[in-house]
Amino acid sequence: MLLAVDGWYESSNMPPAAHSPCLNYTTSRQSSPIFLAAIAQISDTPCGCDGLVLLTHGGKSGDQPRLLAFSAEDALEWLAPDLQWEQAEQLAEHTAVAEPQLEHVLTSQRPSYGRR
Repeated sequence: MLLAVDGWYESSNMPPAAHSPCLNYTTSRQSSPIFLAAIAQISDTPCGCDGLVLLTHGGKSGDQPRLLAFSAEDALEWLAPDLQWEQAEQLAEHTAVAEPQLEHVLTSQRPSYGRR
């Protein structure tokens, strides 16, 4: 499944100040939507197994995992019914929206609402 989005919030690599984590809003430098790869399960009858998970790639060798984000053209290739595992890996490694195509437009501290 793919989700069309204008952008998303993610935790910053900056150290949090006073227990308030920093969040970055990431969006595309183009005016077109970004498509995030996801897995979802939705039952006819609500149960504890329903939910949605966004897919990430990377995280090896100290790299931070990144969301699998595709342009419209690459999203169509990702959804091809005959896509093989090796092709999916190539898409994830080389075709997924790269950092230069993305823009961090907002960084904000998230207030901490924990117990006092």
